[in-house]
Amino acid sequence: MKEYIHFDTEKYITFNVVYKDDERKLAIVASSSEGKISVLEYEIKEDSNGEYFEYGRFFEKIYFNDFEEVKEVI
Repeated sequence: MKEYIHFDTEKYITFNVVYKDDERKLAIVASSSEGKISVLEYEIKEDSNGEYFEYGRFFEKIYFNDFEEVKEVI
């Protein structure tokens, strides 16, 4: 699973890509922060820096290139 940790000036948010459909340009992403977990579908967008989705009320760009492969902890 791929993971990315983002700081939004107030708190850390961990994103995990659950599913990515390049044909339909959709991604299902789980986000967790402060003990809360959300699973949402995002439209995949692209600019000169690569593919991304927009997050939060300020539409911050979260780039898929910033995600890293993590090992599952059992």
